Amino acid sequence: MVSLSNHSLTKQAQRPNPKLQDSESGDIHHYRSIKKPFKNALGQDQILVVAQDITDIVNAQAKIADSEKRLQEVLAITNEGVWDWHIPSGKVLHNRQWFTLFGAKPGEIDETLEGFVKLIHPDDQETVLQLISAMLEGSNADYHSKHRLITVTGRPIWVQDRGRVVERDKNGQAVRVIGSVTDITKASFSVAGY
Repeated sequence: MVSLSNHSLTKQAQRPNPKLQDSESGDIHHYRSIKKPFKNALGQDQILVVAQDITDIVNAQAKIADSEKRLQEVLAITNEGVWDWHIPSGKVLHNRQWFTLFGAKPGEIDETLEGFVKLIHPDDQETVLQLISAMLEGSNADYHSKHRLITVTGRPIWVQDRGRVVERDKNGQAVRVIGSVTDITKASFSVAGY
């Protein structure tokens, strides 16, 4: 925290969050301020300014944004599809790479559990759903499956699909599951000798 009485501060910007630079350390501090006009006892116009140092918040937001950018770059490089299933609503959110695996654009595939189940190759559906159930019930800590999914063009691809319950309610029921999926078609064919 910078003491305004002990250091000379130079104002860098006005809005949205004024930045002040400590002239001794060179550190930049961010402030949020509230300004309120009023009249003093003599009837003269005055302005009351209350400022809060939000440097820690601004720095934390910048670190989160940098971390998110790095994660998105890694996911794009590895073509890793990510899914986030909110069980009570049935909604499943996906990143751009997830849709790319299926030759689709965001929004072209129903983002629900039912939408996912329709993508599973019919010969693999029962096994995949059993593995998911075991994870939800707590029999298995994680969900891990290698199975076929059907792209929007009807072409089957082999995938490695992984997930974990990341949130449970007070009764131990799964609320949220997060996972990722990778296209392993080429690796599967090279192992099989194709």
